[in-house]
Amino acid sequence: MLTRPTLYYVVDLMKLRVPRWLIRDHLGLTDDESRELTARARELWPDLPMALRPAVLDPEVLAMVTAQRHTSPQPLDSLLERVTAPVRVSPGVRLSDASWAVFGVLQRAVMPLSAVTLARRLAMPADEVRRHIVALRRAGRVESAGDGPNGRVYRVPAGVSDAR
Repeated sequence: MLTRPTLYYVVDLMKLRVPRWLIRDHLGLTDDESRELTARARELWPDLPMALRPAVLDPEVLAMVTAQRHTSPQPLDSLLERVTAPVRVSPGVRLSDASWAVFGVLQRAVMPLSAVTLARRLAMPADEVRRHIVALRRAGRVESAGDGPNGRVYRVPAGVSDAR
């Protein structure tokens, strides 16, 4: 039976450009189920990026989807929490101006802020702020500081400069 959390997890994997057959193997789905889920995801979110060959995928993502499958899919954010060293953006990938704006607000904040609070302060959609937070976390410029009343909160670690 296909559930809504499974569809959202498939969408998260598709955003990371994981191919359908690897999603199928990772979640333990049949061919028909994986085909149905990816088609439904493309129908609901037509701007999802196209999949990459496994050799081209981010090593952290590839390790996550090829690791032994758990009984229930974990949110991708919690998987990123388990990474001991910060995941670095590959050379040549630059952070956008909006990501730098999110970084600037977090750097000036006296306490960790949630994506909802950042979205309010920057007048941006919360989903867009979350994408910028993920990019900043992969660049090692932002870290999670636990959970707050509006969800997970983030801060700039000590010693991180704003040099681009």
